[in-house]
Amino acid sequence: MESHPIPLPTTSFLLNSTLLTQFVTVPGNKESKRIAESNERHKTRKTHPGELETADRVIPNRLKLTEDIMFEIKKICCIGAGYVGGPTCSIIAYMCPEIRVSVVDMNHARIEAWNSNSLPIYEPGLKEVVESCRGKNLFFLTDIDAAIQEADLIFISVIDMNDYQRRRFASRIIGCLFNTVTGKKIALLGFAFKKDTGDTRESSSIYISKYLLDEGANLQIYDPKVPKEQIIKDLSHPSIIHDASDVVPSSVTICTDAYEACDGAHAIVICTEWDEFKVLDYERIHEKMLKPAFIFDGRRVLDDLHSKLQRLGFQVETIGKKVTQQRIPFTPTADVSKFSLQDSPFKKVSA
Repeated sequence: MESHPIPLPTTSFLLNSTLLTQFVTVPGNKESKRIAESNERHKTRKTHPGELETADRVIPNRLKLTEDIMFEIKKICCIGAGYVGGPTCSIIAYMCPEIRVSVVDMNHARIEAWNSNSLPIYEPGLKEVVESCRGKNLFFLTDIDAAIQEADLIFISVIDMNDYQRRRFASRIIGCLFNTVTGKKIALLGFAFKKDTGDTRESSSIYISKYLLDEGANLQIYDPKVPKEQIIKDLSHPSIIHDASDVVPSSVTICTDAYEACDGAHAIVICTEWDEFKVLDYERIHEKMLKPAFIFDGRRVLDDLHSKLQRLGFQVETIGKKVTQQRIPFTPTADVSKFSLQDSPFKKVSA
């Protein structure tokens, strides 16, 4: 069996309150390289019972809990059918056909999408993997309690951390813009969840837009593939924007290109790593923006341009990298934004 091109995120399993290392990995990360080296040394030996051998790896389906106890995994339950849980457990089911994998979620619409011909998440090859396993050893369910009770191993998705990171990014934008975005124009470049697709399902852009709109910002949005109707539909969902019928028409403008989106803006927020954002005429853009002009690179797409952007006069903020040039001083954001980093993203809807 050939290894599949879909990348698996680094995850951990939870079993009887004991954290266990996930054994299913793919080439590319450090753990995969370690396993690949180990497999290379064992190519000449025969596969032992309890192991699955593929073209490029040996995957044990027994986990050692102590020095002398071996536990055979027959049923896995994944709590959370989002970007981590759905694709990861689909690959586990694909690579381990003798293991029953149940992906559970309280969101009935999401589970229905996983059981349909239109998956809620796009990854190259994912649809083929899901369809080859679904109904055989891969199941998408809403009965969480039953799946947990039957499982030998439980995998918990990291959706809450994704929400926290989105909030933290939005809070950083607000803090850098002198603790308020009320009435300010923000150019949001990219609305798809990743480049080269028009798929917006669970895109971080939706939630970052929500947080900024909740704080009173005016958004000028551009994405080369996502149609205007889809952006308006996503932001108008009642779980995203409260009173969307009033907020979205008055505070959201869908633009035809990046230059239009940036015209007159206080800040640029890059939410999708489209290649065209690397080659924009940022000198032209800076001339048309209000000063000081900020760029928030949420996808590290402009890493090679930071020095140039700073020379042009931009204040550059990015994820996971310190920009060395001295910034314009701003007040820490811990106590200033109206939303809490700990609150549910839908708190305002339920209030």
